[in-house]
Amino acid sequence: MLPAYLTSASGLIKNLKAASDPPQSGFPLKIDIALEAWQQDSFHVPRKADVLRDWVIETWTRNHKGSSPLADAKYYRLLLEVSPRCDSPAQAPLTIIPSLLKSLPQAQDLDSVLDLAVRSLNLLFPPQQTSHKAEAWTDVWTGILQPLSLLSLTTHVLSLTKLVSSRVEESLSSSLNGKKLAAAVVASFPSFCNTILRHPSLLDILAPTMSAVLFQESVLQSGDPLQPLLSQVPSPGSHLAIPVLFDALVQKYHQNRYSIFTQASSSKVAHDVFVAGKEREAVRLALERTLDRLNGGDITAWQTRFALWKTIELWGGYMEREPSWSRLLDIEAQATKQALNSGDPSTVGTLLGTLVSLERLDHDQAKLGPDVVRWCLASPVAHHTIAKSLISSLLRFFHLTHSLPTFFELILDALDGLFTSDLPEEIIISLYDLTLDGPLTSESIRQEIDQSLRSTLGGQGRSNIWDQILRSLIDRITPLLRTQPVGKKRKRSSSPSFRSAALIGIHTRLISYCLISSGTSPNIGSSLQSVKELSALIEDWPIRNDTDPSFSAAVTESGRVRVARNVESLTSAISAITVPGLHRPAIPELSIESIRFILHRAVFDQSIPSETIDALLDILPEASSAVWQIVIDQGIVLLDCSASPNQLSRLATLIAQRVTKDSLLFTSGVFWELPNVRGEFRTTTNICLRPDALQIYMTTSSLDYYILTNCPPTYLNRKTKAHAIESTEEVAPAAPWLSRIVTEGDSVGLILRNNKVLRQVVEVAADGNEAAISLFAKLINLMIQSPDQNEAALSTIISSLVALGKPSPVAKFFSVIMRKEVQDFSSVLPKLLDLYISVKTLPAPAVDDLDAIDTRNVLCAAGRWLVESHQTARLGPRLCSAFLSHPEPRLARCVLETFASETTDMRHIIAAAMIVYRALPDHSANLDTALQSIFEGRITEAISCGVNFDRSSACLRILAALCMRCSDPAALRDAIDASLSSSADDPIIKFFERIIEDKAFALQHNDVVRLFPIITRSLDHQSLNSNIDVLISLSRRRPDLILANLPGVVDILSIMFKTLQRSRKLPSPAGDEPQHLSRLLVALTQMRLKTHETSPLAKHIPAILVAYVRAAADLHVGYTPSVRRDLEPGLYALCNLATTGGRAHARGREGEGLGTPFGLGEGPGGDGERELWADLWQNWSKSRYMGQG
Repeated sequence: MLPAYLTSASGLIKNLKAASDPPQSGFPLKIDIALEAWQQDSFHVPRKADVLRDWVIETWTRNHKGSSPLADAKYYRLLLEVSPRCDSPAQAPLTIIPSLLKSLPQAQDLDSVLDLAVRSLNLLFPPQQTSHKAEAWTDVWTGILQPLSLLSLTTHVLSLTKLVSSRVEESLSSSLNGKKLAAAVVASFPSFCNTILRHPSLLDILAPTMSAVLFQESVLQSGDPLQPLLSQVPSPGSHLAIPVLFDALVQKYHQNRYSIFTQASSSKVAHDVFVAGKEREAVRLALERTLDRLNGGDITAWQTRFALWKTIELWGGYMEREPSWSRLLDIEAQATKQALNSGDPSTVGTLLGTLVSLERLDHDQAKLGPDVVRWCLASPVAHHTIAKSLISSLLRFFHLTHSLPTFFELILDALDGLFTSDLPEEIIISLYDLTLDGPLTSESIRQEIDQSLRSTLGGQGRSNIWDQILRSLIDRITPLLRTQPVGKKRKRSSSPSFRSAALIGIHTRLISYCLISSGTSPNIGSSLQSVKELSALIEDWPIRNDTDPSFSAAVTESGRVRVARNVESLTSAISAITVPGLHRPAIPELSIESIRFILHRAVFDQSIPSETIDALLDILPEASSAVWQIVIDQGIVLLDCSASPNQLSRLATLIAQRVTKDSLLFTSGVFWELPNVRGEFRTTTNICLRPDALQIYMTTSSLDYYILTNCPPTYLNRKTKAHAIESTEEVAPAAPWLSRIVTEGDSVGLILRNNKVLRQVVEVAADGNEAAISLFAKLINLMIQSPDQNEAALSTIISSLVALGKPSPVAKFFSVIMRKEVQDFSSVLPKLLDLYISVKTLPAPAVDDLDAIDTRNVLCAAGRWLVESHQTARLGPRLCSAFLSHPEPRLARCVLETFASETTDMRHIIAAAMIVYRALPDHSANLDTALQSIFEGRITEAISCGVNFDRSSACLRILAALCMRCSDPAALRDAIDASLSSSADDPIIKFFERIIEDKAFALQHNDVVRLFPIITRSLDHQSLNSNIDVLISLSRRRPDLILANLPGVVDILSIMFKTLQRSRKLPSPAGDEPQHLSRLLVALTQMRLKTHETSPLAKHIPAILVAYVRAAADLHVGYTPSVRRDLEPGLYALCNLATTGGRAHARGREGEGLGTPFGLGEGPGGDGERELWADLWQNWSKSRYMGQG
């Protein structure tokens, strides 16, 4: 019997419209009455759904003294339930949206209310609706800015903001009063700045909407709409907004330049030239006025200026020859350099970035001198990238203008200004190290310098430019090498000053770059004399006293050795310079250069002197990784043929000790192929493997296993492996090598027969050693391949696990062996039962202990596998509640596995999966694997159960995951039918994207008939690639279904062409959508049926090409040249198919054989469509080779 408040339809309406809530004493609240009225099928009300929906909307629009109904989730639930049954569209006022945001602080469950609110507003205000004008939507958009700044940013708040912003942009096409809209947006600019300052991630959503309203063509034609905003620039957050809005303004000027800038009919200037000039002038004025408002010297002002000039650089319209542009850039460059020299470290990176853009725009006006370059040479690590960009830009300019000597002079002048004579010695050493680690010596800059120098070398030898550079370097370094004379004689052994030494160290590197770049050119002409001068300079170089450990002496000697080595390599002749001695110097630089020189001379002599080898071996124990790298890469071959047996033994011992620190150094194949080194190393390794020699040859007991792990597999024979396994005392250090033995497989029996090693593997794995755990799993997986043959090893493992009594390794053991049937382990089944019983009584784990939960779930599954009962408290609901509070991928997997371990009811498991998939929409891959393993062997039943749930996105993702492991056609048909009945389009597309790729055989004609309208509805920029993937897969897997629905394909392609008209920012490329669509067109032309000689698609190609031409020729949102170029392969494939049969040879009138397509020239492009049509066919003809020349 119905309650008193539901006696009649009129009574219901009276109660809902009563002045008080509840309407009478003892009655429930109005919303509860409305919900009950809807749920009672026996309670009849004419157009009940419409009545309840209109009441909800009316309630939302009224003023309320208490809590607002907009903060109550029940109203949204009712609206979502009744809307699909309504006969008429909703008439909702837009004031609901700002009122909603203001009422959100009253909500009990904010996330739930926002989720339901966004879904409800999408129903009330669908896309492309025309019931509300642009003025109304703009008022709503400006009205939500202030409330947004007060809310915490969530996914649902982002969705609501996107909804309002997209509706504003959609409504602008029908707006007739752009100036009024722009004025409203300008007034809201302070609120806009506050919002993006509080939530910077909203900038990408709000800025395009503000740009779309501000920069309408009607507004741009009457002036610069950015200027009213500049009066408010000091407001907080404006430094984030101005660069984005300026970028949008420049983009708008460029894209719509022909409609914004009109030319008088009497003008004689070419139209393109006139429009380009007007565009440059408009952009320059906007930039100049914006820069005038950014006079502050704080970091935010400089960041904004940097972003503005970056936009100009990417725009590409800067004109060097226009005085107004040059003057503006010169002023900016002077101000930036002045700020850089002020020494504020927080602005260095931004200022250097600005100078990079200015340099790339106009080198002559940027005028970057040594004062700027020295900031780059000694820049901190954080600014290396931008500093390298600046040096690279300068190098590229001087390279292209054939003035490379000027670049080197600039670098040398900057170095002179960096290392001044008044600096303390400690500062000079720090600056020197900073410069060596900086951009000038980086690999990328070295390669660019080398390429530039090589480009100056002609076929006749080294050029005058190369000689000029080398002479300038010699002239700079010569004064630095002159020391003060004492008495009448100059002491060649005295060292230069610290400043001179630092400059010598860097100058000699530049000389080396120059010499190395010309290594293959003939030594003729003037360069012969410059190289001779350099050789003479080396002979006159100050000689370092071996007892002098100072910085200046070591760096100066390093420079001498460095230049001498490169001169000898260049001239292919040994000079009179003696080989430097090897000592423990003050800096590693001298060791590295000395060793390089020794190995360089050894290449000429084909041997290394014995005393030199002894000296080398003396410094190797404390040598750096760089020294070891040189020895292994360049000297190991020479040591193999020159060292004595004692020296080789010593080298092998040093390598054995070093391998624990730099194991990658010794993975080179050459190292292991050298006979003498390999033999001595084998002897040393065998000695190291003896327990009595461990303390002699090893710093830790893991040393020998580092060696074994890193040597190539073919180097160790079976005897050596057996010796190593038998000598294993501790498994922890040996685990990586033993794991490799198991993987290789040839000696695994040695491990399986060694009970001592097996027991240690179990013990160490139980302690959490990752390498031992991996080894344990590999061994168990190997044993279960033949359980009867490996009964002894299995028994040893099981007894060790029982003795330990730890659940974690037992769970790991069962997780591996449960891949086989329990009957396969009949020989050890009693022991498996004993093992299970020893750990089955576990306390319930805490919900935050995921490892313990994993162990519990495996043991529960093991109980079912062994047909043993496992009584435990239910953990699934508590774990699911914890997951909803903190959704994480690993916790999600635990939720699924826990429900699967506690129940056999598929409905409960799928319900838990729905919760998990809904909470983690971006982690489907891991969840799919877990779900498939849970339902393994029961996939068909799981699909039959899953299709009875709601058709939400989560449900379709679950069904798709299950279908990947299903081969039952009936179950696949059920899943496909269920997906097509879903009310959400995007999940359906994602479902079919997977189904078509793997299970296309299950599709039928009716499925495609129902799918194509869904694709048509869902097409937008975000889903374009997914829809294209569906059609590509369908054309390859089931071309018969495509060819049976060609009119629908034509409609979809037409919408795809229009979707590509979406405007894009200038700094970013067009994206991969055009290439993707082009691949789809090619795939469609390749479809064939045995019953057709040519594809039935041919007769539909004119309609497809007309759709392309109409979209590309649109004056306002037409394609950019890059988009048209990306589409060409697909379009030409269509042309090839359309002209099959002899209509290709039209001699300048290609395409005329098809006739005049219907609708050509009737679109927004007008006559431009016919021109583009003719251009398409002409370009297609040029791209084809006709065999006539």
